Amino acid sequence: MTRQRLTITLDDQLLRKIDKRVDGHKIRNRSHAIEALLNDKLQSKILKKAIVLGGGHGIEFEGKTISKLLLPIDGKTLIEKNIEILKEHGITDLILSLGGLADQIREKLGDGSKYGIKVIYFERDRGTAGVLRQAKSILDETFLMMNGDIYLENIDLLDMYDFHKNHKAKASILLTTVNDPSLFGSVLLKGDMITKFSEKPKAKESYSHLINGGVYLFEPEVCSMVTPETISLEGNVFPRLSEEKKLYGYFLDTRWIHLHDEEKYDEYINSQKS
Repeated sequence: MTRQRLTITLDDQLLRKIDKRVDGHKIRNRSHAIEALLNDKLQSKILKKAIVLGGGHGIEFEGKTISKLLLPIDGKTLIEKNIEILKEHGITDLILSLGGLADQIREKLGDGSKYGIKVIYFERDRGTAGVLRQAKSILDETFLMMNGDIYLENIDLLDMYDFHKNHKAKASILLTTVNDPSLFGSVLLKGDMITKFSEKPKAKESYSHLINGGVYLFEPEVCSMVTPETISLEGNVFPRLSEEKKLYGYFLDTRWIHLHDEEKYDEYINSQKS
């Protein structure tokens, strides 16, 4: 996350209060104290439940296959880094939809108590949509859903939430751009509304270079659209929502961190070193 240098003027009494928070350890200096105070005030507890899809193929790392959720970042795993961000926005219940490498995740996270959250596990059921049917009874308010190989670091979830609510959307999708949309979900927009959604279109059949960024905000009624025959969000649910004019696209104007293979992971880690 980039930082910018600012010049501000504060009265002496306020500065003395700020300086009392500096302990040289948890709060390192005056600048850090001001940043911490602003974070405390600006972070809204907007969400309670989040779903992470972790049932895809693993990734080769140091000679063994691991879940992408366990890729190391700054001494922690990807899922742990995302949990930190989700907790800042109020998440108390983390629902994990897992596949073949489920035991690795269960061993790492347990019941979530060591992270101050509750972790609920579901076996992967009929693609990306099944977990909505499985967890329907506990998804009773606006919730977040995301692919497990996305790093939330650059995504302003508070702004995305405001966007979702202001548009009265049933579903909002994080959008980004790529040169080749054929590996993703290509969308066509009218304003902020997604009017067409096509999953992994052929190169000449994509609607645009705008693609599904793998992070969603849903209203509970989306769960009712998932029947036992529904396989995927991308192939079944999103096209239907676009027809209903209830699907909106929130554009990410910063770097999209998608750690879906060894090349992208190495690229991200090397970028942090430079």
